[in-house]
Amino acid sequence: MLTFELMLFFSGLCVLSYHDARKQSVPARIIDPWCCLCVGIGICQFNFIQTATTAILLAALAYYAWLTRGIGSADIMVAAALGALFGPDALLCVILLAALSGLIWALSLHQQRLAWIPHLLFGSVIVTLGAFLAPAVRFFLLV
Repeated sequence: MLTFELMLFFSGLCVLSYHDARKQSVPARIIDPWCCLCVGIGICQFNFIQTATTAILLAALAYYAWLTRGIGSADIMVAAALGALFGPDALLCVILLAALSGLIWALSLHQQRLAWIPHLLFGSVIVTLGAFLAPAVRFFLLV
């Protein structure tokens, strides 16, 4: 990802995380343009078929979770946008890290309701840092 695209992505995700953590709700006027931006960046970064397939599969699975009242619609839109942006491999890592951090957070505070977008932000930061640091780590291990 380019630096400007990365700034747009993380600034939007921080705003969404703030709204979700504060009010347990994210306004549609904020989340809709951000999701369209992420899908556009994903189409430019990957090929269209990979981006569309990842976003559609994740949206279908998340829609099922929403029907069972396990996840909110904003969480679904953010997860689908992350799928379009990161691709299928990194998305699995993001969701795993988000689930683990959410589990630790909920167990430590004894909460039953959880704002999940901040945990998706945490997973996205870790995966992005790992992508940037991986070449440096490989370089130092080879030297």
